[in-house]
Amino acid sequence: MKEFDFFENNPYTKQIYIFGAGYYGNLAILYAKENSICVAGCFDNDITKQGTYIFSGIKCLKPTKVDLPIVITVKNKKVKEDIKKQLIELGNENIYCVDCEKLLTDMFRISDKYFLEFRFYKTFNKMIDWDNPKTYNEKLQWLKLNDRKPLYSVLADKYLVKKYVAEMIGEQYIIPTLGVWNNFDEIDFDVLPESFVLKCTHDSGSIEFVDNKDTLDLEGFKEKFTSALNIEYWRQGREWAYKNVSPKIIAEARIEYDG
Repeated sequence: MKEFDFFENNPYTKQIYIFGAGYYGNLAILYAKENSICVAGCFDNDITKQGTYIFSGIKCLKPTKVDLPIVITVKNKKVKEDIKKQLIELGNENIYCVDCEKLLTDMFRISDKYFLEFRFYKTFNKMIDWDNPKTYNEKLQWLKLNDRKPLYSVLADKYLVKKYVAEMIGEQYIIPTLGVWNNFDEIDFDVLPESFVLKCTHDSGSIEFVDNKDTLDLEGFKEKFTSALNIEYWRQGREWAYKNVSPKIIAEARIEYDG
């Protein structure tokens, strides 16, 4: 079966049908939009899906003979072969397949607009109205594309934002920084106090509260923070402000709450 790659200079067609109304089928429609390929419709053997509309308003149909190429978006190899046989028996000739694993790894190549559109659809089961956003979530996505002040990257940086706030209202309101490093191996734990907080500057969630540095699992910490530094955090939700944040590790004084 011939393979179909949405991101290559595809000589086959600029108009196709998709077979599969599941996640990979929806994802294939997204890639088709990104590459100006028209999806005429979607086929699926699930009768509960036939007659419904999936991503980008594409109608799901009962499999039939068509003159356009059909791209199968099913992961299971045996099922894929059964579908190919079914389509041939219906009289179809131009049948292709996609590598579903490659579809997942190629997500980073999707433009911000189409990526956000797809995520919005998968979350709320409706298309976003870019021209007239009404809901809170629609407006958030609109802002990601249209409100891109350079200051936002400073505010998203857990290290630089402290300097910015200190200049605005005073350093006395800022939790003291104990150190900042480009990688884990640069950290000199000997100069740090017994307890502190360690976190990355460019993401969310990579934080550790240290009670006693003498009992630290250094190998575990190194693995966690090295992995975090290599993650392009902005890609997960296309929050562009994080794209320009330099990944670093900072240590801060641990502040206890007495209330």
